[in-house]
Amino acid sequence: MTTLLPAPAPGLFPIPSSTFYERHILPFRPSWAPAPAAVIQKTSYKKVGKWLKAMEKEGLVKLKSGKDQDSVVSVDLKHAAVQGHKPHVTTAESLLKDKKKAAREAAAGGGATLGAADAGEAGAAPVVRRAKVKAIREVYKPSGSTLPFWAAVSVRCAASRPPSCLCTSD
Repeated sequence: MTTLLPAPAPGLFPIPSSTFYERHILPFRPSWAPAPAAVIQKTSYKKVGKWLKAMEKEGLVKLKSGKDQDSVVSVDLKHAAVQGHKPHVTTAESLLKDKKKAAREAAAGGGATLGAADAGEAGAAPVVRRAKVKAIREVYKPSGSTLPFWAAVSVRCAASRPPSCLCTSD
């Protein structure tokens, strides 16, 4: 219902209950909540219609019964549960962030590439991820009593060099 705040778009209602659930409830569940816990079929309601009727009893929504399914006629944006809503990172925001990150990495040439699985297609190939290779270099600054040693192994280092001028082993 956070997509409906502060005011629903004109012509949005009535909306079929299944469409309301798919477009306005599922994408806006908390990203930290396990997916099965946020699905109606895993709750005591078992069906979207039963859950919406319970929400109608609480005064959150108004429903209109139809032949096949109920339609949501309105949402009470002044209800205490809606007014007391605390923003959280949603599943939709989390997925969008992951897709943007993967696109940036793919554009950079070394990161993840988006596969059909990211687009939500059934039976799609998994996402291919390439790790970035990190190079490790030894860096040192000869000083004090070690200067004669470094001179003996043919490393040119002046004692008067600033710390930004470091010698490397490669």
